[in-house]
Amino acid sequence: ITCPGDITVNNDPGICGAAVTWTAPVGVDNCSGSVTTSSHNPGDIFPVGTTTVTYVVTDASGNSANCSFSVTVNDTEPPVMTCPTDFAVSNDPGLCSAVVTYVTPTATDNCSSYDIVVNGSFETGDFTGWVVDDFTTPYIPYYVGASNDGDTFFPAATPTDGGLLAGNSFDSAGPDTSLIYQEVSIPAGITTADLSWDENIDYDLFTFCGGCSDRTYQVQVLDATNTVLQVLKTIVLTAGTIDSDNIWVSENADLSAYAGQTIRIGFWQDTPDTFSGPAKFALDNVVLMVDAPSTVIQTAGLPSGSIFPFGTTTNTFVATDFAGNTSTCSFDITVNDTEAPVANCAAPFTIQLDATGNATITVAD
Repeated sequence: ITCPGDITVNNDPGICGAAVTWTAPVGVDNCSGSVTTSSHNPGDIFPVGTTTVTYVVTDASGNSANCSFSVTVNDTEPPVMTCPTDFAVSNDPGLCSAVVTYVTPTATDNCSSYDIVVNGSFETGDFTGWVVDDFTTPYIPYYVGASNDGDTFFPAATPTDGGLLAGNSFDSAGPDTSLIYQEVSIPAGITTADLSWDENIDYDLFTFCGGCSDRTYQVQVLDATNTVLQVLKTIVLTAGTIDSDNIWVSENADLSAYAGQTIRIGFWQDTPDTFSGPAKFALDNVVLMVDAPSTVIQTAGLPSGSIFPFGTTTNTFVATDFAGNTSTCSFDITVNDTEAPVANCAAPFTIQLDATGNATITVAD
């Protein structure tokens, strides 16, 4: 099966995404009966950012092949500003100016929130955005057998879309401590940072296993040195029990306390060096949505509540959205001098004429 090349488009007007079309690939096989499935379809609405589209063709015998391509939607739409209209006021009594208040301009944007986590096409070996410690790849599709009891343990199911990564380990090769993480910078000033993910944790421990050690899975917030700042979730499977429900669970956590910081979101597991069966975990739909209000700054004029001088003052504001698109609006405030001048006349007084019948009056008089 052959996929089209990567696609890049601008957002559709007024929405934080775009309808994207392409020619859907169809897999071929040497035998009839193959079926092609996909994670997305032509004409779907794709959000701003990069989304991986994956196609899988499976033949009648269960053999499969896949391909993928990325769809990138750029937010190129500037924010929409609401600005006061021009207006005039009279000077304050006795002053050649006036204290003026006005409604500060605001801005709205087609994108009110953004996902700042990057997910590659994991099932095709593209782990863009993620760092994996102690795994050669996040997904290790191998089979292992217990040397003494003849049982065979199977790996986690092959990922079927671009938002999933999985790990499969067996402790017969030694202790397995693995960490999959991504570093993200949460913008300062945000009020919402909602981390969500789907997980499938499948730990098989044997009831007959004497001396087996516990297994631990955690979702962590880490710093740049992988020091744990916060544990968001912990699963500890006690030795001697079995937990193999193999179900998907959706989780979420609030990370708004880390606004203005760069952190790592990590998924960590520890499988001790004691024979206790396979450990499988899979993750999907890892998303960190942050609110993205446009910032509005004044670049000319005076702030509301200032003393405005006589005449016209132009006030200019610029709004910038999360994608860097900008809008500008301006309005004039005119202070009119409507106060009449005050003439200060002296009181009547008497002067003496000189011998020629003249007299001089000065300003001081």
